[in-house]
Amino acid sequence: MNGKVISGPAAILILFLFFLPWVAVSCEGMPQSELSGLQLAMDADAGGDPIFFIVPLAALVSLFLLASTLWKPAWETNANWGLVVAAIAGLLVFLLKWLQLRGNSGAFEVTILPALWVTVAGLLGIGLGAVFDLWRTPKQPVVSYGRNQPQQTPFHATPPQPRRPAPLDSNATMVDDAFSAAPKATMVDEGQPSRDPHATIVDDAPAPADDPSKRTLMDDDMREMGHPAFRFPGEDEDDFYPPTVAERPQPQIEPTEVLHVEPKTVAWLVIGNGEREGEQFELKAETTIGRDPNSDIFINDTALSALHVRVRLVDGRYIANDQNSTNGLFMYDARQDSWEKEDQIELEEGTQIKLGRTVLHFTTLKA
Repeated sequence: MNGKVISGPAAILILFLFFLPWVAVSCEGMPQSELSGLQLAMDADAGGDPIFFIVPLAALVSLFLLASTLWKPAWETNANWGLVVAAIAGLLVFLLKWLQLRGNSGAFEVTILPALWVTVAGLLGIGLGAVFDLWRTPKQPVVSYGRNQPQQTPFHATPPQPRRPAPLDSNATMVDDAFSAAPKATMVDEGQPSRDPHATIVDDAPAPADDPSKRTLMDDDMREMGHPAFRFPGEDEDDFYPPTVAERPQPQIEPTEVLHVEPKTVAWLVIGNGEREGEQFELKAETTIGRDPNSDIFINDTALSALHVRVRLVDGRYIANDQNSTNGLFMYDARQDSWEKEDQIELEEGTQIKLGRTVLHFTTLKA
């Protein structure tokens, strides 16, 4: 429930009760007269005091402060504090008069009528309604963004985890020029004895190049690579060296097509206050915002209408339009440090808009 529902009617009730009898005066048990709040403030002969004018004045000030919040919602916090001060001032009037009359004893007896008790309750209602609004209003830190300064959204990157080497299969076959520590491995070495009792040495020395019957596949590979120790008699380098890359025929490759693609602009609205602060919403060609759960951006704020704002992409610009909402659409003016009510707002980098009690920040990035 909104505290203004209590403070507003309470202020109107106080103004009405000011003209009704507050006290009844009697002398030795015989009723003499009934005096209203206005008579107590103006009739000096009846023991009145102009200080009672503070009570209706506090009610008028309260109504003025409540009306100011409809014109400038950004003043809501200051207005609530003003309501608290007005309520305290009215209550102090009654407390002061009660302290003055408490010690006076005479022939006249003063009886407090219900209208005075209801007036005191109305002052308490003004103060309690303002305190309720101050308690439930979320803190709204002002985030300053420049016109051309993009909002930096923090991203927490996870550092890459080092890969563990795959376990070595105990039955794997290894070809290496050094000793192997794996059991049951078969090693191809260039003549060095193996210290591993489980290793099998293959080819302690290369076979003679002139005996084809004793050549191995490894010898043929070494010959293809041009190793002098594996040439056949009478061969020179030109007989077995493969052609270089420059000598091979090159296929005809058409030039690569150059694509001219403009980076896509992605726009976001980020909640800047409340329990959902920092939550981001990507804007589409048309985005609806409101308290209806079917809205593209659903915000459960009782100050929002079911369809509060519609954002459209028009000629590369995002335009926010108020949809005849109850509390309107506001844009933050950094120069005047205030919220200005607008029917239509062109969203630029760093623009802050307010819907009900929710503040949204507009930002873009290139994708």
